[in-house]
Amino acid sequence: MTPRCEDLPATARQLQVLAFIRQHIAEHGYAPAYREIVAHFKWSTPNAVTGHITALVRKGLLRQTRGLARTLVPVEVTNG
Repeated sequence: MTPRCEDLPATARQLQVLAFIRQHIAEHGYAPAYREIVAHFKWSTPNAVTGHITALVRKGLLRQTRGLARTLVPVEVTNG
């Protein structure tokens, strides 16, 4: 049986994306736009961002309100 996305740990790149989102929010007070994430990581397409954001949401590390811009909110994870 193939493990589901939410059952796997976040990849190194997903954690980098999450760290960038946290940093952007801390500096600017709001989440970055997809195009800002694309530019930061020097990707050629926003599809890469979509994939990472979707995975982070499924893994419970990020919340997003669909249909609204700049609604990425990192979820604080507690150990215990």
